[in-house]
Amino acid sequence: MNPLRAVRTIETETGAVLQNTDNGATFSTNLVGARIWAHLTKGLTQGEVVDRLSSEFGVAKDQVHRDVEQFLTGLRQTGLWSKDGE
Repeated sequence: MNPLRAVRTIETETGAVLQNTDNGATFSTNLVGARIWAHLTKGLTQGEVVDRLSSEFGVAKDQVHRDVEQFLTGLRQTGLWSKDGE
């Protein structure tokens, strides 16, 4: 999976706003979502993101996994994320 190249990230005090510069779609996220996005754009796998956030925030990996999945679903629905080959 990978973030689309046409995504502009605007960091805010409360998280981030992601905008697809090709179609104008936007996605607002909180600080945790901004951390997920930052890790993914650095090339970390979904599993690595889960491990890091679980350790960083002291939350069970299964909960972090569900949260990351939900975040990625939102990104896919707004056209800001795709699976490799899509």
